[in-house]
Amino acid sequence: MEIQESDQSRFAELRSRAERKVNQALEQLDRTPYANSQDIKKTMHELQVYQIELEMQNCQLRDTLEQLEASRKKYLDLFEFAPVSYLIFDKKGTICGANLTASAFLKTERSLLSNHSAYSFIPREEHNLLYWHIQKVFDTKEWQTCELKVVAADGTPLYVVLKSMLVDNENGDKPHCRTALIDITERILVEEALSLSENKYRTLVENANEGIAVLQDGKLKFVNPKLTQIMGYYANELYSRLFTEFIHPEDRAGMLNHHPRDISDKSIDENQTFRIIDSADSIKWIQMNSVQITWTGHPATLNFLCDITSRQQAEEHLQNSLEEKELLLREVHHRVKNNMQIISSLLNLQADLIEDQATRQLFKESQNRIKSMALIHEKLYKSENFTRIDFEAYLQDITRQISRSFARSGISFTIRAQKIFIPIDTAIPCGLIVNELVTNALKHAFPKPATGKIYITCKRTNPRAIVLSVADNGIGLPENLNIEQSSTLGLVLIKTLSEQLNAKLEIRRKRGDCFTLTFQEMEENRGVTF
Repeated sequence: MEIQESDQSRFAELRSRAERKVNQALEQLDRTPYANSQDIKKTMHELQVYQIELEMQNCQLRDTLEQLEASRKKYLDLFEFAPVSYLIFDKKGTICGANLTASAFLKTERSLLSNHSAYSFIPREEHNLLYWHIQKVFDTKEWQTCELKVVAADGTPLYVVLKSMLVDNENGDKPHCRTALIDITERILVEEALSLSENKYRTLVENANEGIAVLQDGKLKFVNPKLTQIMGYYANELYSRLFTEFIHPEDRAGMLNHHPRDISDKSIDENQTFRIIDSADSIKWIQMNSVQITWTGHPATLNFLCDITSRQQAEEHLQNSLEEKELLLREVHHRVKNNMQIISSLLNLQADLIEDQATRQLFKESQNRIKSMALIHEKLYKSENFTRIDFEAYLQDITRQISRSFARSGISFTIRAQKIFIPIDTAIPCGLIVNELVTNALKHAFPKPATGKIYITCKRTNPRAIVLSVADNGIGLPENLNIEQSSTLGLVLIKTLSEQLNAKLEIRRKRGDCFTLTFQEMEENRGVTF
């Protein structure tokens, strides 16, 4: 606009000069009627030069005006279609103009924005921000910036940065404020979501029932309130201190082995148990679960620490109690075995006073029965397991004991038993049955001085089913012997104990005798009855 006014002024001046020249020439000609042709030619030449100069200036002026119009149109296009919203308003905040982007951003017609108060798009609580922003622009005449919330015509909340400057009006009226509205809604929403997420996780961390710590290079970089409670220190007393300072001296080496300070190229143990010493010099047991993370751009570990002191003390008390009960149970089995040995010795002493061989033999058999039960208790008090015994080892011992009792060197035993461990309530009746069957075979199957073999097998057919068999290659039972109706103590015991085991008893009489019992393992603590 300034260029246009300057060219118009030059054009007016040139025209005025040309008119003055023409008038001067005409006046001179009027004063000198006999002016020579040279003066007239000179005057006409000067007039032609001025005319040409005037026409050149006129062309330049038209070109300038066309450039100005093109520039103005380009500026208007840039203003209208700029990707940034622009508003123009006066000192009172009344909107004097807006580009198309601003009307689209505020979701209203541009015609409705004109002479509309900018405050109508601002929440009431932020009116002061806009007011002081406009005042600073008019007072300082410098660029001013502020962030505020606006509400579009359809009620959509938006967040913008206002960048404003003071601009003189083209019509010479009062200056106005030209403002660019930069949309930062997405950034604000992301920040709010991040802040909400941070608050949520901060709440979880600060109210967690486990201590939480971040370790980097072996130093505490973050602790939550629960950990400060466990350790008895304020958070600022823990930050940047080596965690090993608080670990019991006896556990520090193990902690460093499983959780090295430099973890950039090493793995860590996820679960560890160790002791710490709190601010009151009390020892606490800690169980720590760890996971590797990145903290401020560097490797670190996120650790969850649980105070298990009460549980550890309870376990120690339980372990001590268990050891005491094991010792007591071991002593009970030992004393039962000793008492049975005493009973066996008493029977032996009594047998020595008996002259009748048949009666003495009965005493010996009773001794063997007692010894078979005593042997079970001996196995138990020598074992680490007080509820089950190694039945294979038990069979080896009981057959050796019975063989010595009868002094039958020509009779050999073959024992095939899988590694079977059975409870005491099953082992006692099985041991007594084996005792009766082996005793019966040594007494009747092999007349002296005959030799022979006794076979004992024991196996499982499923996790609870057991098959026990005792066979010999002797002369066999008499054909007329009815097991069900026999009144001998040994066979009565075999039948009674088989019923107690709920066992199926099968007898095969071929090349000797074979007694087979198939039964389910008895429930523990059921007890043995006769």
